Amino acid sequence: MASQINPNNIDGSYPVAGQDNNSQGFRDNFTNIRTNFAFAAAEISDLQSKVVLKQPLTGTIVANNNMNGTRLIDAQFQDCSAAVVDLQTISGSVNIDYAAGHYHYNAQLSGNVTLDFLNFPTAVSGGNTPWGWLIFRIFVPNVAYTLNLGPKANLQSLRGIQGVSGTTITFAETGTYEFGFHSITGSTATNEIYVHELTRPRNRFTNPLFLVGLEEIASTDIIDLSTTTTYFATGASPETSNLTAGVEGQIKILIMSGDGGGDMTVDVENAGWKSTGNGDITFDDIGQTVTLMYVAGKWYSTGAGAGAGNTFAQFS
Repeated sequence: MASQINPNNIDGSYPVAGQDNNSQGFRDNFTNIRTNFAFAAAEISDLQSKVVLKQPLTGTIVANNNMNGTRLIDAQFQDCSAAVVDLQTISGSVNIDYAAGHYHYNAQLSGNVTLDFLNFPTAVSGGNTPWGWLIFRIFVPNVAYTLNLGPKANLQSLRGIQGVSGTTITFAETGTYEFGFHSITGSTATNEIYVHELTRPRNRFTNPLFLVGLEEIASTDIIDLSTTTTYFATGASPETSNLTAGVEGQIKILIMSGDGGGDMTVDVENAGWKSTGNGDITFDDIGQTVTLMYVAGKWYSTGAGAGAGNTFAQFS
């Protein structure tokens, strides 16, 4: 804004030396000086409450550079940092307050945790749409503990995160994990905070219709869950392999592509043809195939093809 201080309304040549001077001139100068002091006081107070300060003003303890949502344009940042929040031991319902800082860390689970997100930025001065982001770091000392991201987490962004079911994440091993959260619509709406895991790659299996790839395995191998089809050719001696738990809706095809005399027994975790626990599929003839689908936490056979001897793989 333009300053209201007007130095030109003060007569610097008055009073004139060596002659009588009209007292009105004194009164006019004093009035204008007083008015300019009032303008100066108001403008300085306005600046003190609004400007960005390098250091606290004299008589104040801290510099308050709250921008109140004002847009900062064409700025160059160097050697800057973001505020951190030390969460320490957490369990139960935990608030992640965006207004407190961008990096929430040192959070050690001592039980199951459900997050709620508070104070993500909403519309600011001038109606600008803001983008808010933060990082959340946790230590998981026990794989029995789970992390629920709550209803504000965007379900689409959760697809492929390892161990996720709905908005709840289970951990296969203890250790430190980091997650990133961001939103442009604030933290009050359901399904509006997007999630990224920063410490583990996403599970390549996200949709059984689009999962492709072939894998050849040998004896004692663990079958790759990131490919659709696994094939094997045995030697003269019996061989074994392992199929671990899958992802809901996942399809896996097993093929005996060569028979050197020995059988291939696949140990299947969470076998649907067993009431509980693991089961086996034994291939003993070239050309035998089995198609499996992971449903409700178990592998079920959805089809089988006969081998050269018109025999099928055996389930046990």
